[in-house]
Amino acid sequence: KNKTDDPQQVGQALLLKAEVHQLAGDKKAAREDLDKALKDIPGYAPALELRAIVSADEKDYSQAIRDLKELLKVAPHNPELLGQLGMLYAANKQPRKAIATYGDALSGNPDSFLALQGRADALLSVGKHADAVTDYEAALKLKPDDLGLLNNLAWVLATSPDDKVRNS
Repeated sequence: KNKTDDPQQVGQALLLKAEVHQLAGDKKAAREDLDKALKDIPGYAPALELRAIVSADEKDYSQAIRDLKELLKVAPHNPELLGQLGMLYAANKQPRKAIATYGDALSGNPDSFLALQGRADALLSVGKHADAVTDYEAALKLKPDDLGLLNNLAWVLATSPDDKVRNS
């Protein structure tokens, strides 16, 4: 059997080629190679992960979300993947899905700074200021000097229409 007929080897070669294209800044070529690799090996985790990254870079959040959801079928409770999915939902203007997904990530890793900060930002965007403050304060315990976090917390404490939040 010719090695080039082996779908696994072809898929791996296409993945490597896609990585080179991505590093060279040619996202279109990277995406084409990843699509081919996934056609040869459906569910090929490294290709799904890279395609999600390339898609997110191109602001094709729907494709990136589909790819991460596919990866989560194999590792449904992976807090890192869930955190990445939460970020994609937030970027795709789906804050409620982001909140739920960050919550899933935090159930697997309650000390995830990025999930706490991401959920707080998403909570803020849907007007749940008190819940956002709770998450910002939990994140501050992990990284007390994070300027972005301090800024967001100060902003919500100063501007919230909820008197209990603003005067706390």
